[in-house]
Amino acid sequence: MATKKFLHNIDLNKNELQNAVIQNLATDPLTPNQGQFWYNTTDDRIKYYDGSVVITVANINDIAGLLDFKGGYNANTNTPNLDSSPTAGTIKKGDYYVVTAAGNFYSEPLEIGDSLFANVDDPASFSDWTLVQYNLTDATETRKGVAEIATQAETDAGTDDSRFVTPAKLKNASFLQGLTNLVNKYSTTTTIGTIAGAQTITHSLGTRDVVVNVYDAATYEHYGVEIVNTTINTVTIAANGANVSVNVVVVG
Repeated sequence: MATKKFLHNIDLNKNELQNAVIQNLATDPLTPNQGQFWYNTTDDRIKYYDGSVVITVANINDIAGLLDFKGGYNANTNTPNLDSSPTAGTIKKGDYYVVTAAGNFYSEPLEIGDSLFANVDDPASFSDWTLVQYNLTDATETRKGVAEIATQAETDAGTDDSRFVTPAKLKNASFLQGLTNLVNKYSTTTTIGTIAGAQTITHSLGTRDVVVNVYDAATYEHYGVEIVNTTINTVTIAANGANVSVNVVVVG
């Protein structure tokens, strides 16, 4: 077809350019001018040059399939109808729903808060959807989920098997405080023997339920001696033979 070249600008004076066809090119021009438009017949796209790079003008097919929130989905009643032969054309690629009632979706269990994303137009199976789990299910020993932090009273009681215990609650737990009391100790050095006589050790632990260990202060050899838990705060120790310096440890 013959081509007439214009070497000057054409001013249509705000009149329409009717029945015009944009330039068809199989490949983008190598050195386009800023503002130049053309239609790439290979890519089936309208393009233009902005002075730096070639820009592709999007059409409706380019944006089809972007996420489109459709609302809630009741998986218990399948409302709206997503998995039981839904009407053709009602579900498009990119449509997504948030589960508002738990139930099965194509035999897959859904929980409240889960999200469903359509991967294709008119999805007909579970594989045509993407499921994003919200994980609001309760945590168990075999399943990830959510759980509540135990109160101090629940931690102390030690009967709740569904709540988590924090380090602070564990540290303050009454049963651990009891264990701490059990390992309270008092130690001193004294002399026992026939001449020294019985010795009263004041440990002030407030209980007769104590364990007393006696050993040589120099060799650390343990001795068997007579021990009497005299009061809740004292014990009496005595031994026969020569006087010896001993360490006494009271645990209770």
